Amino acid sequence: MTRVEPLSDELNMEQELVTEEVAESALDVPAVEPIETVEYGTGEEEKVKLMSLVGHLTELRQRLIISLLCFFGGSIFGWFYATPFIQYIGKNVGPFVFVSPSEAFLALLKLSLAIGLVISSPVLLAQLWLFIMPGLLPREVFFFRRYVPLIMLLFLVGLVFAHFTVYPIALKFFLGFGSAKLEAKLAISRFLGFFLAMHLPFGVMFELPVVLLTLVKAGLLRVEFLIKQRKVAYLGAFVIGALLTPPDPVSQVLMAVPMLVLYEISLFLARRVKPIAEEVVQKSVLGGEDE
Repeated sequence: MTRVEPLSDELNMEQELVTEEVAESALDVPAVEPIETVEYGTGEEEKVKLMSLVGHLTELRQRLIISLLCFFGGSIFGWFYATPFIQYIGKNVGPFVFVSPSEAFLALLKLSLAIGLVISSPVLLAQLWLFIMPGLLPREVFFFRRYVPLIMLLFLVGLVFAHFTVYPIALKFFLGFGSAKLEAKLAISRFLGFFLAMHLPFGVMFELPVVLLTLVKAGLLRVEFLIKQRKVAYLGAFVIGALLTPPDPVSQVLMAVPMLVLYEISLFLARRVKPIAEEVVQKSVLGGEDE
């Protein structure tokens, strides 16, 4: 039998060649980038946001409770003075009538709620201010502190002006159409609607100069723009007068004319004011010297 001897030298050379080729090919393979591990948070940030939201809702609930209690107490007080108030505003028109069984009760209730709203309005505004103040910018806090009390004061001035000037003129004009055969019998609910329509719009209207001056001083409105829009303002005054007063030309004119006068006063004052610098705002908010 013939014996086959292994070709050891040739095999060793082939193995070395294969090893070198594998090593060279391995160098050509791009390196595999490590997989980034995603670290899951512990939820602390979500917990902080949730606690902040719960805190805001808790504060809102507390301030709503305080506001509702004050409004409820003022309405109870207004219930006892609703009848004397009706007697006061109706002393020049004779006794009122009601044309449905519930009209008198509902009229007294609405008047009581209106008196309660007026009485509790300082507390309501204070609670609103305390709730929104932490989220306001320094410039917003500055203008709120300075001009909101003045706006409230002018609202009351507008109500007084309407009660002692516009309201008597309008009432006398409309009742003047009565005669011996056409006697006025006023329903209480409709008369209260007329009374409020002749007062509340004037309270809002008297805030116009302060609002315009505030916008000019804040740099949000330019005097030149107000001057160019004078014709639009005149037209808007009569449109607003028609919308906010009883549907008659007398009431419309009685409201539009004072509004135009206030607009001209606003233009006169706006020409003499300048936007407030940011440094003045920062000093005022931080407790420094005011302007």
